[in-house]
This record gives sequence, structure tokens and C-alpha cells, in this order.
Amino acid sequence: MSSPSVIKLRYSHPDVPRPYRIPWGKFGLWAAGILTTAWCALTTIAIIYPGIGTAHPDDSLPEGFEHQRLEYTLSQVIPLVVMILIGLLFYALGAPTRRQARADAASSQAVPDEATSSETPASETPSSDTTSG
Repeated sequence: MSSPSVIKLRYSHPDVPRPYRIPWGKFGLWAAGILTTAWCALTTIAIIYPGIGTAHPDDSLPEGFEHQRLEYTLSQVIPLVVMILIGLLFYALGAPTRRQARADAASSQAVPDEATSSETPASETPSSDTTSG
């Protein structure tokens, strides 16, 4: 997830100072992002399903799992799913904090607008002491 995030942040927040830059500009950024994401995906698939692409993938199972493809796959997928669920739980629990940060950012941007409206001369503001009659 960090490689696609680098690409997104480079476009959404280009002026933020960073401790390093990827060489070769945007081409290098995209090349590094695609290569690292693809490598992570391949590694994940190889861990979950060892021997993928071979003539006899069951021969690639670790010791103790000979001819037990389902058991091995479950031993890899269940912890992966648990970790994903923990991540989603923390994301959901962080929603109020993110909402508050957005509200604080919006209110801090609204404050300059209020300051300019309070500086309007009294002659331009409608008077509330007029009575209809």
C-alpha cells in the first residue's frame, strides 16, 4: 500500500517537503510504484500458494504439509484475513478522529472569512433598529 500512496501523495500534495526524491522524476515514481506493488503481490501469492506456475505445485509445499494443499493454504490465508480485519477495525475506530481533523481544518479555513466580514464598515451593514410602520 505504501507504493501507491507515494504516487497519490506526490500528486495531491506536491509542495510538501520530503527527505528524498525518487530519481528520474514522474517516470521513476511510476516505475518504482508499479514494480514494488507487483513484487509484493507476487510474493503474497507465492506464500499463499507455493509452487505456482510449476508442473507439480504440491511438491513445493513445506515439510509437514505434503499433499495437504487446503490445510497449508488455510494456515496462510486465515492469519492474513485476521490482520486485514484488525486493520479495518483500527480504520473504523479512527473515523471520529479523522472527522474531527476535517472539521478543525474546515473551521480554521472559515475563520479568515469571518474576520473579513466583521471588518465591513457599519454603513454597509443593514441596521436592525429600523422599525416598520
